[in-house]
Formats: sequence, C-alpha cells, structure tokens
Amino acid sequence: LKEKVRTSQWVVISLSFAGVLLIIRPGGALFDWPALLPMGTALMMAVYQVLTRQIAGQESPYTSIFYPGLIGALLFSLLLPYTWTEPLSWWHVVLMILNGAIAAAAHLVLIKAFDHAPASRLAPFSYMQLVWAMLLAWIVFGDFPDAWALCGMGVVVGAGIYLATRSKPAER
Repeated sequence: LKEKVRTSQWVVISLSFAGVLLIIRPGGALFDWPALLPMGTALMMAVYQVLTRQIAGQESPYTSIFYPGLIGALLFSLLLPYTWTEPLSWWHVVLMILNGAIAAAAHLVLIKAFDHAPASRLAPFSYMQLVWAMLLAWIVFGDFPDAWALCGMGVVVGAGIYLATRSKPAER
C-alpha cells in the first residue's frame, strides 16, 4: 500500500502474531484442521482490506459496494439449488434483509475510513471482532475461552492499541 511501516511497528505486529499462536496453539491438542479456518478468514479479510484501501479515493464508495455485492450474489446463487431452505417465517426474511443492510452499511463505513486514514491506523479497530466473537461463543454456545486464549487475545488487542496510540501526530 506504499505506507511506511517503522521497525517498532513490525515488532509489535510480530508480537500480535505470537498472540494469535497462543490462541490457536499449533501442535497442541486443540490444533486440528478447523483451527486453520480463522487463519484463512484473516488472510481473506486482509486481502479484502488491501483491495478496498487501493481503490478508496479512486472509485465511488457506492461502486465499491455494488460490484462485489453483485459478484457475490451471482456466485452464491449457483449454490442455491443445493443449499436453499425455505424461511420458516416472515421474521427470518426480515432478519436476512436486515443482515444485508447492516453489512452494506459496514462496508460503506470501511471504504470511507480507508479514504481518510492509512490501513495501519485502522487495523486495530478490527480487534473488536475478538470481543464480539468471544461474547457470541459464550452466549450462543456456552463456550468461554480458556486462560491461554484470553492471554493471546489480550496480547493481540494490546498490540493493536499500542499501534493505534503510538502513531505519529501526522498519521492521526
């Protein structure tokens, strides 16, 4: 992205990755192929954010929302004959529409943010996903992270906060 990253930032990013390793613990009993799914998700999210950052300011935010949404809808519609389940009530349809509207609004906000700030400055905000994922896992599945996972999350969030608060005044 042609953004300057200082050595201290690389050290903190490496520390953050160590926190991720604390969460998934490769080589341990909890590490199996499904543990790679969050890593794949993180990789795809990084690619998505890099591409969004590259076109921010060059294309209209609405164009940036429309074409990925259209392509995604067309590609996923190919799976409908094999996966479609009739909604059980009108409320499920409302929830699907609401989910799409919230996702589109979130994408628009992300595009606008990338238009006004470097990606390295915005990255720590995505760490709130850890908090929400942990809360949802606890509420929906009754699964609360163990001490190692909490420690890893703390390292990742702490590194992100450090990066966000230690940037130069010109980057803020």
